[in-house]
Amino acid sequence: MLRTIVVDDSIIFRKVMRDALSDVPDIQVVDIAKDGVTAVEKIVQHKPDLVTLDVEMPGLNGLEVLKEIRKRGVNTNVIMVSSLTSRGAEVTTQALSRGAFDFILKPDSGLGEENFRTLASAIRERLSALSQRNRRVESAALASKSATVNTARSHVATKPSTQRRVPDTATQQFDLVVIGISTGGPKALSHVIPRLPSEFPIPLLVVQHMPPMFTATMARNLDGQSNVSVLEASDGLPVAGRRVAIAPGGYQMAVSKSAGSPIVKVSDAPAIKSCKPSVDYLMKSIDAELASRTLAIIMTGMGDDGLDGCTHVKQRGGQVWTQSAETCTVYGMPKQVQDAGLSDATFDLDELPMLLSRLKPRSIVTPRLATNPLMTNLPGGTTV
Repeated sequence: MLRTIVVDDSIIFRKVMRDALSDVPDIQVVDIAKDGVTAVEKIVQHKPDLVTLDVEMPGLNGLEVLKEIRKRGVNTNVIMVSSLTSRGAEVTTQALSRGAFDFILKPDSGLGEENFRTLASAIRERLSALSQRNRRVESAALASKSATVNTARSHVATKPSTQRRVPDTATQQFDLVVIGISTGGPKALSHVIPRLPSEFPIPLLVVQHMPPMFTATMARNLDGQSNVSVLEASDGLPVAGRRVAIAPGGYQMAVSKSAGSPIVKVSDAPAIKSCKPSVDYLMKSIDAELASRTLAIIMTGMGDDGLDGCTHVKQRGGQVWTQSAETCTVYGMPKQVQDAGLSDATFDLDELPMLLSRLKPRSIVTPRLATNPLMTNLPGGTTV
């Protein structure tokens, strides 16, 4: 049973959230809070398993509440509840990079039955992923405890066995790196991209499951922390080194060619597996020649987006890496690729920046970037 606190400054949304949670098995709402200050007091008092936390509130906003409860040593799981606004995107993205488990969007067209069902479905999806993660953590803790006891009994210090295939970067050369990532992504990316060297020569494309505005905010925040240029991709953007291009939320990103050189194509193509942007869409757009020189990386996230795309890359001679279960917020997307036998190697999150930094390009040309390109939310016209 997950003991939960609902935090929202709207009495209507507090009721809607409570009703939606009550519709989910194994959930007990132990308290509610209507503002940030009260939320901190009740979270510290109850130490719940889960908090649904409104992003925009008077007094302390959702990010400030998250910071305060972490400062007080409360490590409860937090799901941010955000409106689709630039302010909501900014606060939510920062909260995710600071360890919030995930976020859901408030309905933007009233509180009818259809919106209630959408909200309840989003909650169930997050709670299912959270339960899977908790079971994995508990299983790992039990295994570790058992290994410790067995070692103590035998008085023999043995190194735990592992079947993890560590990436070999000594001879690997690529012309493109593609990262597919979802739940837990902003925090994971904030551990990786800012640690890349400024001269990182291989183009890096990222698909992070997020709605419009959120990807632009994440790109802007990462750009401010990083040595490489980070931007939200726009239609026609050259695929170039020393740059990380993030697929714009609510659009599909593909790789095409212009005058023989790879460029980004951004379109309003349909969602794939309910994902827009989609990892599969991007990877399957890479032509056979470039796919043979592509490294596909699947990181933390729910579902199986990326499975078909990795199949495409692997069949054409490219490489596939997956994030380890132990370092994923949700071991869903990487597990699907791993179970399908597509993963060439597995990495821990803290290893990835070093591994990427050791890679060498094969033939891609890295243009000179005088300044960071301007970021846009919609397709069309970013220049370098």
